[in-house]
Amino acid sequence: MAPSKILANGCPELPIGPQAVGTPLGILADAAYGTGEAPLANGDRIALYTDGLYEIINPSGEVFGPERLKISLARHRKRPGADLLQAVLKGSCRYAGDAVFSDDICAVIVAYMEENTLPLV
Repeated sequence: MAPSKILANGCPELPIGPQAVGTPLGILADAAYGTGEAPLANGDRIALYTDGLYEIINPSGEVFGPERLKISLARHRKRPGADLLQAVLKGSCRYAGDAVFSDDICAVIVAYMEENTLPLV
């Protein structure tokens, strides 16, 4: 899964460092994975997703792509996690028209909340 950092008060950073690409999880039993760090402030979120989320192709043959995904994440960043994912998925489906996703899609939103703050639902 490729990570994107969604800033509480700004645009997503896509992707987070060179560790964002590599062997998919669970494919190889002995695969080695790198690690990385990204500073988070209260309310920042990390979007984890597979490439199927942005590889949808519209009827004109154009790929939705990482840049449109970044714009969609930015547009909906203030929504709660489940609503954000739903809005991004609906946007990519609208872009695709009658086309279908040719790859699997998995996406998760993780919120960073400091102690004594209300969680993002």
